[in-house]
Order: sequence, then C-alpha cells, then structure tokens
Amino acid sequence: MVTRVVSGAAVTRETAQGSAVTREMSANGVTVVRQAQAVTRTAETAASVTRALIKDGTQGATGPAGPIGAAGPIGAAGATGAAGATGPAGPTGPGVPTGGAAGQVLAKINGTDFNTQWVAPFAFNGGTALLDFGLDGEDAFTAITGQTGLAAGSIITVSLAAVATAENEPDEIWADPPLVMAGALVPGTGFTIYARALEGTLHGNIPVNWNWSTP
Repeated sequence: MVTRVVSGAAVTRETAQGSAVTREMSANGVTVVRQAQAVTRTAETAASVTRALIKDGTQGATGPAGPIGAAGPIGAAGATGAAGATGPAGPTGPGVPTGGAAGQVLAKINGTDFNTQWVAPFAFNGGTALLDFGLDGEDAFTAITGQTGLAAGSIITVSLAAVATAENEPDEIWADPPLVMAGALVPGTGFTIYARALEGTLHGNIPVNWNWSTP
C-alpha cells in the first residue's frame, strides 16, 4: 500500500494498493472519495506511443510571415575611393579672334554665338559751359571745340547744371529754365550749344553740362 497526502487549501489523500487507487479530497468540511485503476506504462510502451505519434502526425500549414523588422542604423561611411583616370582633352574652343588694334575691344555683332568684332571702346567726353544771356536776352549760344574724337554719329547730351553763377542761383534757373540743345556738329572739332528763353527774357550766365559719346 502507498499513501500520499498533499495539503493546502484542500487536502488530498491518495492510497494505492495493487492496481486500485483511492483518492480522498477534503475541503471546507466536505470529503470526496474516488477510485481508479492505476496505469502502468513500460519504457517500451512509452516509446511505441512516441513512435506512433511521430508516424501518424501530419505537417502543419506554414504560418504567415511575420512583420518586417525596423530598419537598422545607418552604417559608417566607407573610405574614399581612388581618383579615376583623367578623361580625354576636349575640343579646342574658338578663343579670341585674331586682329584688332591697340585700345580696341571685342564686341558682339549680333546674337549668334562667337560672332564678334574688334571695335573702339565706348568713349565718353564732357564738361560744363556757360550760356551768356547778357543783361536781358532771349537767346544764347556757346561753341565747344577741341573734340578730336567727335564723329558724325556721336551722340551729344546737354542739360542745365545746378551751379550758381554771379548772376543766377540754381533755384532761379530752375524756376525759369531755358530750352537748351546741341547742334552744328563738326567731326573731329566740336559742336555748338544753343539756349532760348521759354517765357520773356533771361539775364546773365546760365551753366549747362554737356557730354558726347560715340556708339
């Protein structure tokens, strides 16, 4: 006879005698008695059952793929590779055209690529002159000479100068300005500046700025 007692919240007593097993369970003053046949398996029987389970079992279906894992950290930059071989030389460019004289510059003829020519640089010449209307005059003029670079196509500009003279202050000149213009152009020599009072007469000297350029 073998007796095993397990105690805790409930008390279980198992008694084995031969092939009979008696189990008594007591809890809260209640006792339950159960009887069963003891089960004995030899090592060979256990092995037979294991082989039968392996033989009779079937392969289960493949489970679904798991979710994609998080991206790993960016690895360190690799070493700089060796410099590649030098490529072949490109074709020779158009460069600066031959010709031209001292002081000339290269200018575009039109919008076509590389269509250029040698020309004289843009020239600028200018100064200040006085137009003398006298005591009471309607008209005045003065000649500008010594302009050796002046050409027939030169552009002349004349405008009033904000400069005081012995007879006129700048505000007096601007209050009653004369009409001024250039004319009588002589290439290589000079031109004449003319002035006329717009209303009534003017007196004394009135300064003007002048300049010319050859495109």
